[in-house]
Parts: sequence; C-alpha cells; structure tokens
Amino acid sequence: MITTNEPQSQLIDIVLPGPPPIVFDYSQVLAPILALSIIIIYIIYIAQRSGLKYKVLIILLKNNVIASKITPQQAAYDLAEILQSAHNTNHLTTISKDMTRSQKDEWRPFLITLSEFRYSGHEVKSQDIILLLKKAASWTARVYP
Repeated sequence: MITTNEPQSQLIDIVLPGPPPIVFDYSQVLAPILALSIIIIYIIYIAQRSGLKYKVLIILLKNNVIASKITPQQAAYDLAEILQSAHNTNHLTTISKDMTRSQKDEWRPFLITLSEFRYSGHEVKSQDIILLLKKAASWTARVYP
C-alpha cells in the first residue's frame, strides 16, 4: 500500500467561492445623518435669528479700525450699512418701530452719535468709533427682528 501525504478528499480540484460581497446597510447611517442634519439646521436658524452674521461683521469692522486699515469715519459708514442690512431697511430710524420704550431711549443717542460720526467735518477718534462699534454689537443681538 502506497501512502502519500495528500489528503484523500474528493474536493481537491474544487475552488470554494469567496466570501459574500459586503452590502452597505444605509439604515444604520441614515438615522445619525438625519439627526445631525436637524441639529445643523437648528444651529443655523438660531445663528441667523440672533444676528450672529452681523455681529461678526461689526467685530471685523472694529478690528479693521484698530489695525488702521480704515478710517473711523469710513467705519461709521460701514456700520450704518451693516445695521441697514441686518434690519432690511434703508433708513436707520425705521429700526426703532419694534423696540420697547427703554430700547428706543437708548437707540436715539446711539443713532445721533453714529450720524455725527458719519457726517461731521472734523476727524473722528478711533477710540470713539470703537466704543460705538461695541455698542452696535450689543444692539445687534437685542433688536434683531
């Protein structure tokens, strides 16, 4: 009797199939993507309602004044444009329609100072416009429609 080291199996020439292809299960990913999408939409909505975009623009404007990239008078004009854009109006005086009485009492001096900075013949100090820009950043959150 001849002995060999080969197995005595009938399946020697048969190649077994490979593992089945991996099927991606979308149901496991769909729920987290949907939840994340809802959270992102909510954050964008809150940021828009709070006037975050305009607050950031005002802060950038303040940084440009500090770095002497623009003049204080130009900053006053830019601030007026930002506030007009934030409240979707061409006239800053119309912004006070929806304000409370105490907010209106604070808004009038702010608006007068902004107008003086924009239209005055004398040079505006950087420190004065920076204070006005800080006030404007706080106003954006308080009176944003």
